Amino acid sequence: MRSVLILFVLFSCNIFGQYILKDDIVFNNEEGTMQLPFCGGLNTPQFSEIDMNQDGKNDLYVYDGSSYKHLVFINTGSLAEPEFKYAPEYEKNFPAVEDWAVLHDFNCDDVPDFLAYKNGGTILYKGEIEDGRIVFNLYKQKLTYTSTIVIPIYTARTDIMAFDDIDNDGDMDVLAFAVSGTFLRYYKNKSAEMGYGCDSLIYIIEDYCWGQINEGAVCSGAELGVSCIGGFEEEIENSRIHVGSTILVYDQDNDGDKDLILGDVSCDNIVYYENGGGADFATIIWKDTLFPAYDFPVKLHTFPASYLIDFNNDSKKDLLIAPNDFNNSWNTENIWYYKNISTADTFKFEYQTNTLLSEHVVDAGANSRPVFLILMRMACRIF
Repeated sequence: MRSVLILFVLFSCNIFGQYILKDDIVFNNEEGTMQLPFCGGLNTPQFSEIDMNQDGKNDLYVYDGSSYKHLVFINTGSLAEPEFKYAPEYEKNFPAVEDWAVLHDFNCDDVPDFLAYKNGGTILYKGEIEDGRIVFNLYKQKLTYTSTIVIPIYTARTDIMAFDDIDNDGDMDVLAFAVSGTFLRYYKNKSAEMGYGCDSLIYIIEDYCWGQINEGAVCSGAELGVSCIGGFEEEIENSRIHVGSTILVYDQDNDGDKDLILGDVSCDNIVYYENGGGADFATIIWKDTLFPAYDFPVKLHTFPASYLIDFNNDSKKDLLIAPNDFNNSWNTENIWYYKNISTADTFKFEYQTNTLLSEHVVDAGANSRPVFLILMRMACRIF
């Protein structure tokens, strides 16, 4: 018995010492072959676009707020044929941050910049090309606005803010909920008006209640037609404690002003708000509380966030929906994909799937039940 045991141990050590690269192992689930089995489970994915390998096609950047993990998927697809290859070698290019992260080209140099949550505010890293690769260098510790003094633009760690050109003057404005408010604050960037183009960040509060809406603690959408005069005291009087919202602005109907999609904590739906005002002064005139009601409404398990991404390479922005609750998110049926089927310069979303990415991933994280472990290099692809 002793000699047999010794022989077994020696045999095991010899086998363990021989590393054999095996990158053609196939994993299947109920729907067929899994295309990216070891890219990791996605609990609260946040989506942006960036051309990481500088080949002229936008790649997919994903930040998972629950694990603080960056993921990059290189676009290897063609027109209307989405295919992405997982590229972990690019993840070291991104700074270590917490809770949320988005990409937006604030200075109009065609290189996306990196904005993320930090200590109740937004930290900004400037995207630059060095030695043929995109890197992010610290540019501003916190975005600020000027009142009588310079004040950091507040954001909650549970929120997804909107960084966009709200007034169509070319520079990056900000929409965010205040610390204790139910109103959306519009932080206007005065860079273009002051002759600096789009490469400066000079913010004022242009509107204390953008869109004239007041968001309450209900899932049926905000109250419309509400006016406010601004100021901390007025806001406290009419507020609840703000606990979490996700914001997406875009021009749904191509009429020159920004429309709005909101998702809220404890809700499973998203609400669309149509702007009937203008680029300079927004007035929400109508809401769809089960968006998109004309197709298949979003019904995510909790706290949905919305992202516009050209997922299928047809030069039209599609809609992705994912959870934003770090403590109560599922990692199955949690990424909804709506294809933009509009034939004009507007948006019309058609439901495709609620298992984008996740049907091709083996989750070896929390609450998983791994049966075995294989050390391998696997090319992870999204089809």
